[in-house]
Amino acid sequence: MILQFIKSWKHHAKQLKVEVYALYLAYRDPRVPWTARIFTACVVAYAFSPID
Repeated sequence: MILQFIKSWKHHAKQLKVEVYALYLAYRDPRVPWTARIFTACVVAYAFSPID
């Protein structure tokens, strides 16, 4: 049971890393409007914020 929980946790952490990297790439793309960049920065900041 605990091993399954650890595998699930690792899977979610890896998935989060991929999604944050995709957001980073979208943020750096010059074709993305500045409003979307601000929104992306807020989403990433909220994801890493210790306040829930």
